[in-house]
Amino acid sequence: MEKKNKRELIKIIVFVSVIIALLISIIFTNSISRGIERLSSTIFRNKINAKMVVHFIDVGQGDAVAIQTPNGEIVLVDCGPKSSQNVYIKYLRDNVFCDRKDKVINCLIVTHSDTDHIGAANAVLQEFDVKTVYRPDIATINEDKAQFSLQVDSFEYAEFISSAQNKPDTQLNTIKDEISFNIGEVKFEFFGPLQTYETTNMLSPYIKVSCYNYSLLLTGDAYGDAQKDIVSKYKSKLGTDIIKVAHHGSKNSLSEEFLQIVKPSYAVICVGDNSYGHPDSSTLVLLDNDKITTYRTDRDSNIKFIMDKSGIEVNKYNIVSQQKIYWWAIAIVISTCLTIQVIVLMYKKHKREKKDSDNLSGL
Repeated sequence: MEKKNKRELIKIIVFVSVIIALLISIIFTNSISRGIERLSSTIFRNKINAKMVVHFIDVGQGDAVAIQTPNGEIVLVDCGPKSSQNVYIKYLRDNVFCDRKDKVINCLIVTHSDTDHIGAANAVLQEFDVKTVYRPDIATINEDKAQFSLQVDSFEYAEFISSAQNKPDTQLNTIKDEISFNIGEVKFEFFGPLQTYETTNMLSPYIKVSCYNYSLLLTGDAYGDAQKDIVSKYKSKLGTDIIKVAHHGSKNSLSEEFLQIVKPSYAVICVGDNSYGHPDSSTLVLLDNDKITTYRTDRDSNIKFIMDKSGIEVNKYNIVSQQKIYWWAIAIVISTCLTIQVIVLMYKKHKREKKDSDNLSGL
């Protein structure tokens, strides 16, 4: 009888172990884990809402940044090339909006008119309800150049501006001079452009985003002289924890002087396959020499920074999220409790059978 009970107990333990393995495999399966993360984001909403989340989205050779404020507002800075718009929109749906039923983007900021920054911007206007758009100081071919610093002949840019102008519920603003505003607990400060530069890249403003005594600096494609001008005027305001390296890490996108002023702990290079040599080796050497932890979208895919009062957490695409760890722990606890309960029941059954056996022997 004891051998039989032991065999049954072993079978049960093996069965429960298989369940544990299946639970763990489910949690770490991308398609299913996204659903679990959505559910966990609802369960842990109070905790999640106390954080600012910044997504650097892998759109190939281009820039796309999404910011979730602690109060749930969403801000986009640049939207990547048109060739990646389906991937970009899907990322926003799955990872930024998640289980939200609304489709509201509080603010869409376009740093300049180049297609690798605005290619998917029109798709954003069609897919979501955008409250405010900040456009660069650049005229489309259909607008009066006298009101802007520069004019470009770009179909994608003209299409985007026309769509924004035709949306009555969308406020359209031009980035000129200094701009500062708050969205919930998050402060946005625009530095530059400070001159009428001859190229679209140089008209990118530097945008500082601050929350919980931490900040990031988004630089568009402004490097070289534009960067020097911004440093000269705003030197005391540029210190930050995270920097998006200007112009995909090209040559002259950084200088030692600039890094000593900004003093970032992290750097992100938004880059994909290209024929320009981005990022340039000189840029990588500067970051390495200053011991700045550097992430690249061509190597690390989507990169997510999570900020709260306790500090900054970094998640890459292939790093286990905090929610997955929660559910992994819950699965282990449930399975362990189940195993203990089964063992207790087996033990009680064994005691009853032994007692019955002893009673029969006494007869």
